[in-house]
Amino acid sequence: MVVCLVVVVLFAGACSSAADPVASSSPEEATALSSRVGELSAAVQSWADSETIEDAHIWAETALNLVVGPNGPGYGDLNGDGTTSGASDAGVLPGLDGTPDGLASRLASNTCVERDVLGGDWSDPEQRW
Repeated sequence: MVVCLVVVVLFAGACSSAADPVASSSPEEATALSSRVGELSAAVQSWADSETIEDAHIWAETALNLVVGPNGPGYGDLNGDGTTSGASDAGVLPGLDGTPDGLASRLASNTCVERDVLGGDWSDPEQRW
């Protein structure tokens, strides 16, 4: 799931640079999502490069937490090592509780982001999850 989402997020960046620029949103919001894509890309690459199952679990937890954020499903210390890897104030997607805290939801006025990253309307995030 995480790998697919990273690909979708990267594709959305390419889409948004064409006819429907992310620049129509605030620069801070666009920068936050772009930065998160970079963090996700690095986490997924580290996950793929892991030499131990323990390292793979850490990087998988990191990637998941970066995507779902603190109000999303499965967020937290998934491998039980006492650390929440990839901890952040917001994920890419909106939270389960209906708070529109997802970085992509802040750019939902951009039709590429709404279509390609969010997969459509997230007016009821709990239902979408």
